Amino acid sequence: MSYAAEVEVEFNARRGTYKVTVVEEEAQASSEFEVPKMPASGTIVSYKTTLVSGSGSTVNPKIGKEATFTEDTQGHVATNDTTDSHIRDQTPVRFGCDGSLFVRSGVDSGTDNVIHTELLITDDLVV
Repeated sequence: MSYAAEVEVEFNARRGTYKVTVVEEEAQASSEFEVPKMPASGTIVSYKTTLVSGSGSTVNPKIGKEATFTEDTQGHVATNDTTDSHIRDQTPVRFGCDGSLFVRSGVDSGTDNVIHTELLITDDLVV
């Protein structure tokens, strides 16, 4: 089996929020998934990720607004300050993008990892 990410995006128009749920299978350090249907200007208000199983022991998520972004370019949005098997970060992160965000869970080792991630994002243009 090869890397796969099931990404579900739910938009709540009344609140102007996006709930993103992701299940990654066979994840490794370089695995990256796309989160489509994102607002042009938004704020990540909650980021939770858990390394459910596999040979890895920790994750260190990174978020970008371009596929295959690097941390030293303008395509980089945020890197989590914590490395652990479960991360819950509620530090607000503002971003602008062209409709998609790209995320690497950053598992430390192995190619057989299952990772569950949930993001809550607000649309900064919804009044």
